[in-house]
Amino acid sequence: MKTINNLFDFWEEGNRELFKNNDSSNEMIIKIINRSSRSTSFYFGFNILFYSAFILACIILVSMNLPMYAGNPVVRSVLIAQMVLCILFLSYGMFMFAKFRETKNYRKSITELLAGQLRFYKTYNDGWMVFSTLAVLILIFNLNIMVDYNNGIYPIYNKSLYIAINIAIFIFIYGIQKAGSLFNQRKLRNYLSDLESGLYGNTLKMEKQRKWQTVAFIVLFVVLTGVLILGILKSLESAN
Repeated sequence: MKTINNLFDFWEEGNRELFKNNDSSNEMIIKIINRSSRSTSFYFGFNILFYSAFILACIILVSMNLPMYAGNPVVRSVLIAQMVLCILFLSYGMFMFAKFRETKNYRKSITELLAGQLRFYKTYNDGWMVFSTLAVLILIFNLNIMVDYNNGIYPIYNKSLYIAINIAIFIFIYGIQKAGSLFNQRKLRNYLSDLESGLYGNTLKMEKQRKWQTVAFIVLFVVLTGVLILGILKSLESAN
């Protein structure tokens, strides 16, 4: 813990020196904004590719489960509907990735790049968050029916609890994505406002808060990774 605090103190000292020596330097502030714009762009691309991989995994699992449950008309109908949805989700993801690449034209000015990223969030991201979250639920469902396969039967003994758990998972995953989206949109709006006004108070404030945002991201990533690993281990245990 002491080492982490020392790193934070070193980071803060570096920030103080940076801002003290360059408060009047528009060029330095624009470099900070440009760096942040690229990190936001990386988040865009990673999110699309990460959840597209989830959707592709869903398509593979549904394809494997369909022959297993061919004699169960209810499960078979659900799987066919999920296959259609996953293909639509993946198509939208490919379309969205093409639109995302349009926001990475670095020949444009930094203001145009930020405005393009903000439009991208507002226009396409809300639908993608819903689709990608549904894909995670479809993936979980298909893993369950594969692990619990019993001669083409998949009984749900407590339907109310089953629905409640799925709603809770949806809210949790969608909520995390929505929080990240709102944060990035606020950051982009602040940068645009600073560039248009020539006053960089928001930029400097957000730059000083970067360490806490980094720590929060690391903690969240570790927690989610732990939950995912526990879920996989539980599934393997059930299969054995």
